[in-house]
Amino acid sequence: MKLKNVELGFIFLFMFVLSLVIPKIASAEEYKPKNMNEAKSQIENAVDGDVIDLVNLYNENEFKQDGNDFSSLGTISVKNNITIMSSDPKKAKYGIYEAEGARAVYVSNISLEIAEGKTLTMKGHLYLKGPEDKALISGDGNLYLTDRMNLSGQNGHPAIYLPKGSVMIENLMSYTGEDDTGVRLKYYSKITGGDSIAHGADAIFAKTVEVNQTNLQFENGTLYTVDRGLFIRGGNGLSDTAQGGRGINADNITIDLSGKKIPAPYRLSQVAQAVMAMVL
Repeated sequence: MKLKNVELGFIFLFMFVLSLVIPKIASAEEYKPKNMNEAKSQIENAVDGDVIDLVNLYNENEFKQDGNDFSSLGTISVKNNITIMSSDPKKAKYGIYEAEGARAVYVSNISLEIAEGKTLTMKGHLYLKGPEDKALISGDGNLYLTDRMNLSGQNGHPAIYLPKGSVMIENLMSYTGEDDTGVRLKYYSKITGGDSIAHGADAIFAKTVEVNQTNLQFENGTLYTVDRGLFIRGGNGLSDTAQGGRGINADNITIDLSGKKIPAPYRLSQVAQAVMAMVL
């Protein structure tokens, strides 16, 4: 009996020491930053599996004056496998004379850099515009886009520049519709390169790009008409000699448009046309 107690004591001591030596694995969390400084901090300190929901940054100014301008923050580092998104800002209040508006969180002059070997997932109600001096999304990592996404480069820079990484685009879609306020709403999933006098930028520059538009389903389908799938376009050259950019510039490109037939109320009249314009 005494020997057995000694053995149990040794096992308990061993497990206690082991708990001190082995680092604790942080559990994934969901964050909703209240301002742009919180957003940068939470993105850069996020661990694998964390979700950063930017819905609290919603305002009615869109890309106009007094909108969300991240130019003072510099480049935001994505160091782990995380998700940046916005849930539906459905409680947004529109002015009485507002004819239509994108139900989305707008952020201008934002720059995200993905670390090597890491994957950034982006989805939800976001309209993001890159800075004047670099791509919106850059780095040595990978990018996964799904649900909805509107990304645009500026001043001759790509929206996405991941020369060593991969970009996976899965079932992005656009819609128009009316909510219970009677205000017409829209959301266009688009990825566009920046225009400039010198040259137009590629919308996406990466090692590998896969576009998978095979199951164009949409939440609340009875409320919205899915009138376009995904549009990807290179930037325009704004002079007589300037060349425009490509929609997709990659070593390996895979595009799958074998979508299943979707019953009413869905209507997908322009999906194939919009997606095929990407590589021209």
